[in-house]
Amino acid sequence: MKSTGKIIWLGLCLVLCSVFWAQAVTITATGSGPTRQAAINNALRAAVEQAMGAYIQSNTRVVEGRLDYDRIISASAGYIRHYDVLAEGQDPIDQVYKVKVRVPSFTAFKVLGRGKQGGRLKELAYRVSPEVAEKLETSSYGFIPKRLLLVVVPEAMVPKVVERIIRVNQSGEHGDGKIFVLPMEGVFRVRTGEEGLEALF
Repeated sequence: MKSTGKIIWLGLCLVLCSVFWAQAVTITATGSGPTRQAAINNALRAAVEQAMGAYIQSNTRVVEGRLDYDRIISASAGYIRHYDVLAEGQDPIDQVYKVKVRVPSFTAFKVLGRGKQGGRLKELAYRVSPEVAEKLETSSYGFIPKRLLLVVVPEAMVPKVVERIIRVNQSGEHGDGKIFVLPMEGVFRVRTGEEGLEALF
């Protein structure tokens, strides 16, 4: 499978944790929207946020003691290759579609790292808990919490996946992440003995 697959390593600064671990989970989430597809998209977005956490940035402006505006921006990224719609329907009162989806086998890693920012806490675009802030300020290595995703896709899908990840995560701030695309030599599903693309999907 030398030319049929690629590995995409994505380090995202989305979740705040100071240990390395991997987790495969099944997420159940709900979503609503003016159409069925919009409701599904919102449910999938909620599932990604539950599994990965969300980058949140706020901007508040007060003029002469009065609130001028308060903006909150939320972003999260993940790649979902399969989901099941558990329940769906349209609300007869407000005509909004509501769906419940299940997203199986989402794998992610919590890691520590640093880039050009050098682990400087004051330059983080997101807030961390006081415990994590104290640990980072007093540490000599200057690493900050990040999230590492491993996504394996057929080679033809790589440009589309990369474009979507960039579109969702690009804020222009430190911690937007990096994407590394590597060749995949082979994939084998242990349970069935399948290999290649059959083992991926």
